[in-house]
Amino acid sequence: MKPIPSDQEHDSYFESKKRHYQFIIQGQFKEELSLCDVIMGNTYDKPLKGLPNGTIMKMYEKFMEVISPGLDMCMTSDTPSFFNALGSCQTMRVDRKGEEPDVSSGKLKEDTTLLFGKEKFASASKRRTYLCKPKNSSKYKVNLDQVYTFECYDHSICFASYYQHIMLGKKIDMVKSMNGQPLCLALFTRDDHRVIAKFAIWHERLLEEMEKEQEAKM
Repeated sequence: MKPIPSDQEHDSYFESKKRHYQFIIQGQFKEELSLCDVIMGNTYDKPLKGLPNGTIMKMYEKFMEVISPGLDMCMTSDTPSFFNALGSCQTMRVDRKGEEPDVSSGKLKEDTTLLFGKEKFASASKRRTYLCKPKNSSKYKVNLDQVYTFECYDHSICFASYYQHIMLGKKIDMVKSMNGQPLCLALFTRDDHRVIAKFAIWHERLLEEMEKEQEAKM
């Protein structure tokens, strides 16, 4: 995450890039699923707070859905959600077990040969455009013997400050907007929302806010 101090490789990854964080998950599937059956994101139990008026948020949602193919977000619901097609991740790799890349370096190269066949897509961008559509991603099933690596990064959410940068230079304090809930990065099954992997990202300011709310109730 940026700008959290780390080692030289961490700093070199973020150098000259607008992105605020990098999220990499690597592992093997325990159940045979199609790529269409897996989505990224999360849903929350409580509504978000302090968001701009409905028109601005609708514009923002539309903007994000345009720049992120496969994104489905509803920030103004009583149970807000953010979901994206797994195939829309920025980088995807499929490797034979024992040949998977070391994710600690943070530098990944796209390689989906084992999934699609050699030179199926000329670029990761074309793969994302293709797999964001369920009718396409439903054609491909995961192989339980292979290792999958997915990379996502984002230029709007800064976990170091816990602010989300939106359009026109405006930003949202996620400590207030998340309504006491940590933002989560997760993988779910599409139909029944079973958790495949889930990581809650906390911030000390969020914990302080929760402590204040608890003290006020006492």
